[in-house]
Amino acid sequence: MPTEIIPVAIYTRKSKDARLEDEVHSLSVQRGVVESYIESQAHLGWQLLDEHFDDNDASGATLERPALETLKTRIETGEVKVVVVNRLDRISRKLAHFIELTKYFEAHGVTLVSSTQNFNSGDATGDLMRHI
Repeated sequence: MPTEIIPVAIYTRKSKDARLEDEVHSLSVQRGVVESYIESQAHLGWQLLDEHFDDNDASGATLERPALETLKTRIETGEVKVVVVNRLDRISRKLAHFIELTKYFEAHGVTLVSSTQNFNSGDATGDLMRHI
């Protein structure tokens, strides 16, 4: 049993893009997939926060999103140590923004994880992928 509790936040985003209106991209489906993943990581001390960070009808082409801003505030206060997304394109669609966010997370000691893409910025492989 881990001795340290690690606060984990889920970030979800659903695009304004009309072709993404199907159920597969819904915020609730994303959240369900990620919650299952987080449960599988309980042995690491991961504890899911109750607060939802959901941007509905939000473009991934910008970082100006209300839930993302709230998440960053929680990170700055130390309330979040791991951010989990269903897929990396939910956090950002632009490489420059992805780099900016991962640098921000790193500066605050926060790990970014994709539950479906085998990406974890807190391990050596994820760190390498981020730098590539």
